[in-house]
Amino acid sequence: MLDIRPYQKTDWARLCDIHDRARIDELTGSVDLSAFLTLEQSAENEGLIMEFRK
Repeated sequence: MLDIRPYQKTDWARLCDIHDRARIDELTGSVDLSAFLTLEQSAENEGLIMEFRK
C-alpha cells in the first residue's frame, strides 16, 4: 500500500530538482538547452502551484 501525505512547503526544492532533471532529459536533442528555464524560474509565469511555493 502507498501512503501519500499532503504537500508541504518544504517539498518545493525537491520538486524543482525532480522537474528540472526530467525537463532537461525531455528537451535534449530537440531544442537548444540554453532556452531551458528551471521550475523556479518559470512557475510564476505559468501559474503553477503558487500557493505551495516557499
